[in-house]
Amino acid sequence: MLIIGTGGLAKDIAGNVSRHYDQAQYVFYNDSYDLDEPLFLGRYKVLTSKEQAAEFFQEVDKKFIAAIGNPLMRMRLNKSFKELGGTLESFTFTEPKYISDFTKIGKGSVIQCNVIISSNTSLGEGNFINCGCIIGHDVTIADYVSLGPGVHILGNVSIGEYSYIGTGAIVMPGVKIGKKVKIAPGKIISEDIPDNSKIN
Repeated sequence: MLIIGTGGLAKDIAGNVSRHYDQAQYVFYNDSYDLDEPLFLGRYKVLTSKEQAAEFFQEVDKKFIAAIGNPLMRMRLNKSFKELGGTLESFTFTEPKYISDFTKIGKGSVIQCNVIISSNTSLGEGNFINCGCIIGHDVTIADYVSLGPGVHILGNVSIGEYSYIGTGAIVMPGVKIGKKVKIAPGKIISEDIPDNSKIN
């Protein structure tokens, strides 16, 4: 699998796969990577051009994910790497976690440790669910949404695409959050929020 990025989320993924998976099947991508450090974290090969990525997809493995926190950048990279021949995958960190059998998770989503996702919940493509999040029943999360650590989304909530919800925020039952909404850490959201809003 090709993992796009060498930042914080990529480091989290590298730490996870180093303990639980065959490390040889993972490579990382960053076209501005410092080649003075030829191996990411001293262990993983880094590809530095789209040509190398296309060759990897053709000759080694088509699977990839984008380990990028910014939702819009994650979407653009996923689109670009699909065009290079890659197949978007999801990445779920190892236990502990609980994800209901009645949950739908879109391709390209990254779900970190200690996450709880209840029944009849749907996550779109390319979501990032950070450590310690709780997502209640009957929640709909559109494409390319990012949840910071410890976010609580209670039942019957909907969240529009490209939104970001900061660390420790709580979204109360029945709330509708629009597209491209940014919510600051620790906020309690009890009313609907329109598209393109910032809640500081």
